[in-house]
Amino acid sequence: MNTHHANRHTESPLDTAETSFRLLTTHPGGLVLDCTHIPGLPRGPVGLRDLRLLLAGRGVTDEARDAVWRELTARARSSGTGSAWTVAVVGMAMPALRRIALALTRDLPCGDPVDIDIAIMAGYLRALHRLDARLPDVRGRLCAAARHAGTHARRHLTTTAQRRPGHDAPPGRPWYHPDLVLIDAVTSGVLSESDADLIALTHLADIPLRSADHTAAESPGRLSARGQRPRHGMPCPSTPPPSASARNQA
Repeated sequence: MNTHHANRHTESPLDTAETSFRLLTTHPGGLVLDCTHIPGLPRGPVGLRDLRLLLAGRGVTDEARDAVWRELTARARSSGTGSAWTVAVVGMAMPALRRIALALTRDLPCGDPVDIDIAIMAGYLRALHRLDARLPDVRGRLCAAARHAGTHARRHLTTTAQRRPGHDAPPGRPWYHPDLVLIDAVTSGVLSESDADLIALTHLADIPLRSADHTAAESPGRLSARGQRPRHGMPCPSTPPPSASARNQA
């Protein structure tokens, strides 16, 4: 057995980015965006954690979302790689990036899921500095670039393992993660991407992608028990949104 894989407990860069985002957006003094001139959003400065939740709501127009994402992209580009605004623009897309990562690693036949997470992050950051932010659906195109990079990494891992007999099984990612329910619901058309973002932010934000204990991820029964299902098909939050503290990482 390959001991490198057996002993590897590398944290997902997506979990690290989410923790950093929470720290940077904790009030007082957290990052804010002035939304005064964006129709449909509160006038004045809005904390980015609150803004992430607002943008997942059905009452926000695509034009308003694009206006926010153009401003976030501009700030990240002007402040440079590794800046607080780069972390912010990654954190704002984290619900979608988590779903991309889980979808690409849920049945990964070989290799380490973290390698795909790294590729997803790298693809997202490359697109952040290359895409034309004047075109619509800025966030969607950033996430599409992240998905493309992750898919390429998965293909590479699989092809490499097929050339080496006796490859290891993938370590570390829980056999069940509640985000997988959202992935299937979006794929089948039951939920929109925005609906899935809202559920993830209000119910699942404290669950890391990687966990050494399979019971750390909630069971389907627990997930369904946390909220009732109203007429429009989304769970009603029965608990308040997660606190400002950073997640307890696996």
